[in-house]
Amino acid sequence: MDIETRVVNFPVRSENVGDVPHIKGVSPVYETMSEDLGGWREIIHRGAFTKSIQENDIRATWNHDTGRILGRVKSGTLKLDEREDGVHYDILPPTSAGDIIESISRGDVDQASFGFRAVKDQFLEEADGLVVRHIYEGRLFTIDPCAIPAYAAATSEVRSAFEAFKKLKEVETAYIPDADIRKKMTDLEKIS
Repeated sequence: MDIETRVVNFPVRSENVGDVPHIKGVSPVYETMSEDLGGWREIIHRGAFTKSIQENDIRATWNHDTGRILGRVKSGTLKLDEREDGVHYDILPPTSAGDIIESISRGDVDQASFGFRAVKDQFLEEADGLVVRHIYEGRLFTIDPCAIPAYAAATSEVRSAFEAFKKLKEVETAYIPDADIRKKMTDLEKIS
């Protein structure tokens, strides 16, 4: 299963609810153009993760480490609220996460990433030559407050899809569903 990760430049904050510390933020953000992801940019459209949030047991991890689970939908320690601007999260971390709470409270950690897989996406080339990937539906796996977002790992995975898009420019509509990209990439490998 190919999981992509993205950094979100929305603040992550520590907030007490009563006497209990929570980690809160927004990740992913909707209808916002990403930074350059290696020759292309990306927009996640509003509602792209609605189905996933309703149907999947999403987890919150620390620094993309699945050995450090901070919260989980199934256990009620991760609450997700899809709003107009994106997916708002509220994590009730374990008491052993005191160092994480302190790092977020001090501002040492102020970003988050999210792990996902695109279900319905489309690469389009705009009039100015900019290639934009539109994500209409995706499966959300993780929300990840982190010190250094795992950005390079995501771009290298998705960059291969972008390179296939560039090679398959003869497709006039510039619509290349994810499954088609994989098939055509496999076909290209056989030819090479």
